[in-house]
Amino acid sequence: MKICEILLNEAGGSKSYKAHKYSLDATERPTIDYGNTDVVWRKMAESRLYTKHRNIKSLCENIAKHPQQILTYFLDGSRHVFKVDDQAYHDGIRSLIYPIIAGQAGVGCCKRINRRISNEVFKQEFVISVPDVANADRKSGFFEAITQNLNNAKELKRLNISFSSVLPYKTSEGGEFTDR
Repeated sequence: MKICEILLNEAGGSKSYKAHKYSLDATERPTIDYGNTDVVWRKMAESRLYTKHRNIKSLCENIAKHPQQILTYFLDGSRHVFKVDDQAYHDGIRSLIYPIIAGQAGVGCCKRINRRISNEVFKQEFVISVPDVANADRKSGFFEAITQNLNNAKELKRLNISFSSVLPYKTSEGGEFTDR
């Protein structure tokens, strides 16, 4: 059984539209104006706040002149997000169509010694995101159970893939949703 079929059966969807699948990272797609979407950062990761472009070419050249390396460990990673389906969920009055999103994130801690790079630690996760209305009854452990059922599917075992979680996304503007 295919992944989207399992999601449809397990998450109470009423129909899969087998929508065009595409990468949200690289594909031009239609947009909907949802109003004010300004992002407000709660915490900055930088120790200094720069408001303009800063040329660090001379700093890099000075670092490269040193015979010994300065940094031994560094992180490298990637993430990819895909829209994989549109599925309908019935709210008691009408069917509403929501996207099903899949994502992959990988991060590695690399080690560099004598200009040779090796993989120190690597972690990769696959997730699927479905609308919170999939768990209309707000059953505890609902999304964890779907994750387990997906990971037991022959299709995923054949591909040697497992999902770390099925993540719900909020479908109502003011509502709060937690499954945990």
